Amino acid sequence: MTIPWWILIPLAAILVPVITKYLESRSRLRELEMRQGFGPEIEDIDKKLDQVLAKLDRLEKQDDEKQ
Repeated sequence: MTIPWWILIPLAAILVPVITKYLESRSRLRELEMRQGFGPEIEDIDKKLDQVLAKLDRLEKQDDEKQ
């Protein structure tokens, strides 16, 4: 049984955003696990990480608006 090639194109179009969301959620989960392991002496790094993530989100929104 051979799958027709024209079925693979929509399947790939569906899987790309699904895989992207999965990878994004895994990275945020790892970030959360990493933050839970930090003690109070690393709060400064935690604040800097928040700032970097906020700036990254802002840049992604600007990029989406341009497109």
